[in-house]
Formats: sequence, C-alpha cells, structure tokens
Amino acid sequence: MNKSMIVISATVLATSMGSQATEYSRTFNIEDMTKDGEKYSVAFTPEFNVAASVIVLDVNVEGNATLSSRQESVCTLWEEDICVGPVKQLWHSEFSHEFKYTVSCDDKVILNKFADQLEFTNEKLTSTKSKIHIQDAFINLNELTCETVSFAIETLQGKDIEQIVGSIKFSDSTSK
Repeated sequence: MNKSMIVISATVLATSMGSQATEYSRTFNIEDMTKDGEKYSVAFTPEFNVAASVIVLDVNVEGNATLSSRQESVCTLWEEDICVGPVKQLWHSEFSHEFKYTVSCDDKVILNKFADQLEFTNEKLTSTKSKIHIQDAFINLNELTCETVSFAIETLQGKDIEQIVGSIKFSDSTSK
C-alpha cells in the first residue's frame, strides 16, 4: 500500500468518525419552545449526528394546578356501617397537575412518560402553584444515532405552564 492511499484512508476514517459524536448536551427554557395548545416542544439539530446509548433528562416545570377545596360532612364514629358519632364539617382538597413528556430521535419517540404533582388532604388548600422536577435517565442497549433531538411536554391535568427550564444529554456513559 502506498503513502497516498494510507493518507486518503485515514482522511476518510477521520471524516466519518468526526461526523458523529458520542456526547451531546443542550439546555433549554420555555422561550426556546413552541407552544401548540397545551403542548410545548423544542427540537435541536446538532452540527453532527448524535450517537449514544444513554439519555439523561433534567427539567423543572412550574405552573398552576387544578384545585378543588370544599367542606364535607363526615361521621366521626362508625359501628359497622352505621354512623353513631357526631358529624363534623371537614375540608377536602384535591390539587392536581399532570404532564406527559417525550424525547424523540428523528421523530421516533424513545422516551414517553408522565410526571405529576398530586395532593389529597383534609386541609383547605388555596394556592394553585405547582413545581415539578423531572429527572429521568434512559439506557438503550443499542446505540441511537440522531440527526434531530426533540423534547415535548403536554399538560394533561392542570391549568397552565409558566416556566420550563431543562437540559438533555446524550452520552455513552452514566457517569457525570
């Protein structure tokens, strides 16, 4: 084999290796995202194909939950199925904010999960403010190769999303 063939082979190998990266990390917030109804989404097209088997997602979501607070009559003493004690008025509150989130690689969904903040209590709740921290890792046995990486989050139950701040990382390692 002559020198020029070795140089050409090395150049082709370096070029093909250089077009893929085993690690890609990106941060985003609500201003980077497109809103369609109750769904926010963002897509990234790196300068290189992402080739990795580990996906780490870390997202903070703030918004307003659905809140229902009311007083209910409750028996304080039961004998079998008969109320024999006094009846009291107690608060019953339900606080609910639920999301569906997805991570996609070239329009193929690779992570599809739910996150929520739910509270059921016998106290009167007045605030609808909700904060949810999504911290998720996904390990694929086969390496994924992506030209476009996207993240989407949709409100399933609750009023709205006010803030989204997050990061997504593709790598070949679970270590930081």
